[in-house]
Amino acid sequence: MALPPPLPITGPQIKKIHTLLHRFKISDQAYRELLKTHFSVDSCKALNVKQAAFLIELLEAWQTGQDRATPKQRRKIDALWNEVSRAPEGPERKKALRSFVKRQTGCDDVVMVPRDQINAIICGLVVMAKDKAAIMQPPACQRGY
Repeated sequence: MALPPPLPITGPQIKKIHTLLHRFKISDQAYRELLKTHFSVDSCKALNVKQAAFLIELLEAWQTGQDRATPKQRRKIDALWNEVSRAPEGPERKKALRSFVKRQTGCDDVVMVPRDQINAIICGLVVMAKDKAAIMQPPACQRGY
């Protein structure tokens, strides 16, 4: 038995999204990139109700100010995640990162994580990268030493 299709985005949600974009002066390019990165769509009208609610949370969290991760910290997390993740490139990998962040912090996305928890995520990813490098390193007897 197939699941019923998700409900489409509502008019009030579309209005809220565009109000937030205008209020926070988010460029159209940044907005489109956010839609493409998180939802693989070009317009909010292609979202369902649940995705639209998540987008509204993202937009509100993105602009809450100093208590969130900086763009540099988010880039570092993305780079480390690309190094340690076993998920395939694209939406699968981004979904896996969101799942990791949710398990570690209880937040649905990196942009929602309070700044005091960001360093814990970065440190955890650094440890994972070192562990992965150690696993990938052949034993000394096989390295020709």
